[in-house]
Amino acid sequence: MPDGRSSHYNGRVQGGSNADNVLADAFVKGVRGAVNWTDGFAAMQKDAEVQPPDNYDPIAAKASTKEGRGALPDRIHHGWITPAFSRAVSRAVEYSVNDSGLYQVAKGLNRSAGGTRYFNRSRSWHNHWNPAAVAAPYNIPGFVVPRKANGSFVPQDPLDCGDCY
Repeated sequence: MPDGRSSHYNGRVQGGSNADNVLADAFVKGVRGAVNWTDGFAAMQKDAEVQPPDNYDPIAAKASTKEGRGALPDRIHHGWITPAFSRAVSRAVEYSVNDSGLYQVAKGLNRSAGGTRYFNRSRSWHNHWNPAAVAAPYNIPGFVVPRKANGSFVPQDPLDCGDCY
């Protein structure tokens, strides 16, 4: 499904599959009849499981920025998204929110196996949490930061990472 729209353009926004959030919101608010929830749930699952085709965004050449979840290979392999994909932290947090919505729909449709899978995935943003990252000069510890394929965190100042990844 489309990621999001900005200025009537379907393309590069935050990086999650935010149509999933719209469907999940409608489901938990009780919208019935106007949406085929079997198809809606299947579309949400596809976003969560299938790498979308690359739309050749010149700013983010590694994966799709138009639809679905372009950084799925890292997330599925590592449990986090490496800086090989643009907006790694933003995508990681958004994918977790997307999976939380998917869990809510799975639970409501009595799909417990899928529900457990997406509940567990919704917690994967924790894999970007670096308790040692400190916002100096305030001495405030703990931030979500990019993480390399080897598991180490990318060093950065959370207040001004500049061109950090």
